[in-house]
Amino acid sequence: MNVNQPLQDNKRSGHVLILSSVVFASFMWKLDSTIVNISLPTITGYFHTSTAVVSRIILAYLLASTTTLLFFGKLGDRIGHRRVFLWGYIIFTWSSLLCGVSWDIHSLVFFRFVQGTGCAMLVTSAYAIIPLYVPKKKIGSAFGLMSTSLALGLAIGAPVGALILSHLSWQWIFLINIPFGIAAILVTKKAMGGSKDTQVNTQAEKAGFDWTGVLLSMLGLSLFVYAVNNAQSYGWGSPLLFALLIVSIILLALFVWREKHHKAPMLDLRIFRNKRFMLAAIAMFFGFFLLGGNFFLLPFYLELAKGIGTSTVGYLFMMYAFVVFVAAPFAGWLSDRVNPGLLCTAAMFSGTLCCLVFALTLQTPGIVSATVFMAWMAFSMSLFASPNSSQAMQCAPSELQGVASGLFNMINTLGQMLGVLAFEAVFSQIIPEGKVILTGSGGGHEAALLFKGFRGVYIFAGFVCLLSMAFSFALLIAGKRDKA
Repeated sequence: MNVNQPLQDNKRSGHVLILSSVVFASFMWKLDSTIVNISLPTITGYFHTSTAVVSRIILAYLLASTTTLLFFGKLGDRIGHRRVFLWGYIIFTWSSLLCGVSWDIHSLVFFRFVQGTGCAMLVTSAYAIIPLYVPKKKIGSAFGLMSTSLALGLAIGAPVGALILSHLSWQWIFLINIPFGIAAILVTKKAMGGSKDTQVNTQAEKAGFDWTGVLLSMLGLSLFVYAVNNAQSYGWGSPLLFALLIVSIILLALFVWREKHHKAPMLDLRIFRNKRFMLAAIAMFFGFFLLGGNFFLLPFYLELAKGIGTSTVGYLFMMYAFVVFVAAPFAGWLSDRVNPGLLCTAAMFSGTLCCLVFALTLQTPGIVSATVFMAWMAFSMSLFASPNSSQAMQCAPSELQGVASGLFNMINTLGQMLGVLAFEAVFSQIIPEGKVILTGSGGGHEAALLFKGFRGVYIFAGFVCLLSMAFSFALLIAGKRDKA
């Protein structure tokens, strides 16, 4: 018997509660990846630390949710996705409490890693739960709601964070999750309490579990992130840094070799043979690379370089969210009528211009430059994300839809994580005094140095957009060749 075979009564009577629970899980996953960003300047000053160290609050969360996605998908096949999903909510809720009572920056980073693990459990199980518990005729709508919740969480994280900081301390960024988490646990238990998922999936049991692959992937990615995050303190020419990067590459190469030869791989490598899917995935990687880095560093620019209050920053990010809500449905409608590859190429060309114009105008007085940048970037990313996701999944073979979905989510999250790393590294490379400046103790040359650093970062961002545009254009050409 399949571990995930639910009772039919649940499909008929409980699917609304189940759908509410999984949609909320998707929303919280992305919300908690961005809600903390706006509080980073405050946390930097509170713990008297640097951008390199405080960026680990974001990186730990993204690292956990990136490296464990495939693992929890496989685990759900063995012990039941309902069980993994419920424990994901429990771990997420407890870790939110622990983040809120953290006694130093290191404990906060650790508890954020645990929180990211809980979110990975939630999101991997959510994708599997929908076809199991939701009536077949409503599955498409359910996945549509999940996509909307992901975009909503990503877009409103900063505004919600600003609202909390305007009235409460930064600890409440995490503590606010607790009542919602408890409610979600109760709803999940009520909605899926009658499921028979305690038996072992016989196919998964016979195939075994690739624990070595799990260890190799997590160690390889973790070492890589640690090395890049500490490159500024070690020095880019440091033998230790070089050794860490080499070891991480070797571990990841061993992971690929392991997956190629294991009878039950964590990652089915056949998906990499699909050229169009991979082009779409790489284009999305650079898109989320930009998104993660921008959302991390932009609050520092607005609050410290421009002197804008936290509440005003929240309103600016709310405007970003509003543009996304208006533009995203339009992009979806347009992608049914225009080649998605063409839309993605145009969107990333627009994003390139947006970043370069902002780099040249970010020192102008007032907030006009920042406002135009955020609205323009929101439109560009909206025009890109939905068509790109749609064509990626359409390119994937039907027998590999599950693998494609998991890999696509992992690539997106990895791009977001590496974007934080890269933007912080570029900023710190341009401004070695970044720690002093961003904790508010710089000298009279502080503003000039800040603008210099941010200008360099957004020129780099324009280059990232250009890479995404190049892969989108390659996908457009490949699609035309396939139709010819």
